[in-house]
Amino acid sequence: MAKLLRRLLRILARRGWIVVLLVAIGVPASIWYALGRERVYEAWAVVQIEAPQIDDTGLGTMSGGAADRQLDLIEQKLMSRDSLLALAEEFELYGPAVPVVQQTDILRSSIQISKIVDPAAAYNPLAQPSGLTIGVRMTDPQLAADIANALLEQIIDEAQSRNLGRAARTLEFYRGEEARVGAAITAKEEELARFKEAWSDSLPEALASQRARLDRLEESRRDFDSQIIELQSGSDRLREEELARQTALLEQQRDLVDASIAEVAEAIAAAPEVERQLLAITREMELLQTEYTAITQRRTDAALNNEIEAQDNAARYEVLERAVPPYAPVTASRKKLALAGGAASLIAGLALAFVLELMSPALRSAEQVERQLGVQPVVVIPVISRQGPGRLLRRGGVLAVAVGLALGAWALLRTTGASLVPGRG
Repeated sequence: MAKLLRRLLRILARRGWIVVLLVAIGVPASIWYALGRERVYEAWAVVQIEAPQIDDTGLGTMSGGAADRQLDLIEQKLMSRDSLLALAEEFELYGPAVPVVQQTDILRSSIQISKIVDPAAAYNPLAQPSGLTIGVRMTDPQLAADIANALLEQIIDEAQSRNLGRAARTLEFYRGEEARVGAAITAKEEELARFKEAWSDSLPEALASQRARLDRLEESRRDFDSQIIELQSGSDRLREEELARQTALLEQQRDLVDASIAEVAEAIAAAPEVERQLLAITREMELLQTEYTAITQRRTDAALNNEIEAQDNAARYEVLERAVPPYAPVTASRKKLALAGGAASLIAGLALAFVLELMSPALRSAEQVERQLGVQPVVVIPVISRQGPGRLLRRGGVLAVAVGLALGAWALLRTTGASLVPGRG
């Protein structure tokens, strides 16, 4: 173990300049990188979504799936190009030199909107989120908080506007449908009245009376035929002119009866077709009436839902937590970055020194000769230490450089300590 330690010390003595050089380059570079790295602050705001105070599934209020889709629509609108550009213009985030597409991409990547869902109902597609978290990352803590609060207000305003607008549009739709179906029912009633008036003799309820009338007309015709026969058989008792006159009168009455018989027979013959058309019109009336009843019920529900939304008894979006300027950045500490860079430089220098020592073909000890060549040396000339002025100057120079670098790094850390400590300006 002592031999190994002495060997390591000899390697460091020979290759120490490499370690000093890498440290001399790495420490200032690490400090420069740490000082040049921007701090990023993250501010969070929380929106609470309260369940409806009046819970009635028959009112047409939004279900959990519909509420979840509404949140998606609100998020899509907030993350759209026009909304982001308006937000950037309001807070003067970017100058005219930054392209519009780049502004949108940078701001979109700085905003995170997440839903708060009960873990037990995470896989339920109808589960309604209980809230939203809004995170904004900016280099200025106050700006991050202001943008998060602005998004918070936009979400609440958009949700209320959508709820009221949806309820009003639903009510207006059902009112229009109610008027349309009501007008259709009125028109169908008028059509039914005209149809019954035109085919009153062929209606099912008039069919029995029409058949009775037909029987009476046929009996009357038979009576007229009998009278004509009797009149003609007794023609010897009447004058010819009187016979002709009475015969013509009876035939005229019989013709009127025949016309009525034909009319009644035609009405009875048309009764099946009239009944079919009447059933079709009645069926259409029933369908329209059923639709009108359903629309009236939905219109009543929509009116009640609109009243619920107007009185703020439906699902409400409220501010649970407003964003406040964060104290510490979310990015890595500058001091840690500088220290990590210095340590990495030292490790890299040591590693390079040992690699170069392993790659060197020089044999510097009897152990190396025996291990590399398999020959035991006969004579080993000991190392004669010559502490000449030049060698002392070189070692002193390396030591002075190392001490100088350490002091310089310490002084730089002290002078820039305010910038390296997280949370300070």
